Amino acid sequence: MKVIRALVDEEGNVQVDLAGFVGEECAPVEEEFRRYLAELGLSVRVRSLRKKDPRSLLPSFQPKEKGEHRAR
Repeated sequence: MKVIRALVDEEGNVQVDLAGFVGEECAPVEEEFRRYLAELGLSVRVRSLRKKDPRSLLPSFQPKEKGEHRAR
């Protein structure tokens, strides 16, 4: 499942996490999300980008066993 999580702190800073994307597949989605925020009147300035280590994503792609639920 592909998910975009956006956290806004009390100062208005937004931290965005794109989960479930493989490789560079998230780049155009992130750009489209920034354009959407701009259409809402939000001024968006990227301060930093962090690429995730693909090895850290492997557990999220493992099938769940019957009756198992993961916290979100």
